[in-house]
Amino acid sequence: MTQYRVAIVGTGGIARHHASYYVADERTEIVAGADIDPQRLEDYCEQFSVPGRYADYRELLEKERPDIVSVCTWQDTHPDITLAAAEAGAKGVLCEKPMGVDLGGVEAAVRACGERGTTLVVHHQTRFGPAWAAARKAVAEGVIGEPQVFLAHCQAGLLNIGSHVVDIARYVLGDPQCIWVIGQAERTTNRYERGVICEDLCQAVVGLDNGARIAVDIDLPDTATKQDRSLIGSEGMMRFDGEATRVLRAGSSGWETLPTEPQPGFLQEFLDWVEGGPESRCAGKHGLAEHEVLCALYESSMKRELVKLPSAYKGFALGEMVADGSMPPQGDPYDIRTDAALKIALTRG
Repeated sequence: MTQYRVAIVGTGGIARHHASYYVADERTEIVAGADIDPQRLEDYCEQFSVPGRYADYRELLEKERPDIVSVCTWQDTHPDITLAAAEAGAKGVLCEKPMGVDLGGVEAAVRACGERGTTLVVHHQTRFGPAWAAARKAVAEGVIGEPQVFLAHCQAGLLNIGSHVVDIARYVLGDPQCIWVIGQAERTTNRYERGVICEDLCQAVVGLDNGARIAVDIDLPDTATKQDRSLIGSEGMMRFDGEATRVLRAGSSGWETLPTEPQPGFLQEFLDWVEGGPESRCAGKHGLAEHEVLCALYESSMKRELVKLPSAYKGFALGEMVADGSMPPQGDPYDIRTDAALKIALTRG
């Protein structure tokens, strides 16, 4: 049995979720952690008996040469750490979502992993939910006819919850290619999310190569407290609550709940892929496809036009609009997730 030495970069809350994977699998051992907060690093390493402790992830990679790297930092640092892990010879990288902020950085990280043979997965763990897997299977079998529109009303920012929303929509629909995006973002406050400029609300429609569409709105006033997702087909529809998928078939007398099947663990599928098995359902290419949509929504809002994918624009249009004064911040800055990240972001300017 192959043994994997694991490093955790960023030892905050989500890193404990990653640790639960590794401590439960006899193939993996967490040998090192890195964090810019000494106390957070100390607490984490004590809790999970991690011997290697570093303030700089670059030093960790150089000295420890881990087999697997979990990237659990704030999103604007994800591409650099993923790229550095690939350059250090890591066999696999488990990156938190979203994979970054600007599209160019995400593309560079995915490309680096591909060139160096590093297996990259993104932590879109929702894909492993039995109810979502049942929905994907039912769509493929034509239970509701041809899929037409996946609808989602959510809250808490596009780069935050929107990352999961777009990804799970693609998963249920069979991972079709996204071919265009048209959207609008509003920012009338000075809102941030984990230290990254965040819109107040947004809405987008995404065109897919199978003829279906994804329609998503986030933080709109009448849906700001809802996590509502559904799929309309030519011969029925589905409703999702995360725990179950309900189906209304054409001509049926009412809603029925789809039966579910046990799914493999996230880490099991990841390591199987590292060892030459089937590709993980959370392969980096899906994280990139989802991030293209998020960036295209901002680009569409900036240019006030439909954006065809892949786009030649590789930046972060929301940040550009704030910087050039076309979307000026109003009021004091605030972060919907962590004040610590906001303080660092404001210090960097």
